[in-house]
Amino acid sequence: MSDIKNSSPTEVLNWPEIPGKLKKIIQDSGLSLPAFAKKVGVSRNTLVSYRDGQTSPSIYFLAKVCMEFSVSNVWLILGKGEPYRSIEYSETPIDLSGHPNLNIVLLQEIIEAIEESLNKSDLELASQKKAQLISLLYEHFVETNKTVNKGTVTRYLKLVA
Repeated sequence: MSDIKNSSPTEVLNWPEIPGKLKKIIQDSGLSLPAFAKKVGVSRNTLVSYRDGQTSPSIYFLAKVCMEFSVSNVWLILGKGEPYRSIEYSETPIDLSGHPNLNIVLLQEIIEAIEESLNKSDLELASQKKAQLISLLYEHFVETNKTVNKGTVTRYLKLVA
């Protein structure tokens, strides 16, 4: 396989596997199709067409699924890694010294962009959702090797609010 930067989007994105992965996520959620569809903001019929491979879902729909069900977007879209992200919360400050690859500047830019977007809109976000959004955006910007784009942050924010 060629370098990811020189590949076409259809080579990089694992679209043929998305329907099967959606089936797994829906089944693992324990929700009915209408309840799952409502949670991710689509109609039951749209969800079924995505699940059955009749229609390709938008990247925004996939981001919403990742956010709502703690699914790794890298696994869902690229087929790499584990399907679910484990998110643990603690009142104790985290010691980041053991994570030399953690990009603190990127995290700070993401948090500032989220706060700016929240201040400019009437949206509110619970702390847990905000933490999930930060994690999802961090994963997105690291994997795509792009700088923080406020438009992208705002679109993700609207999806999860």
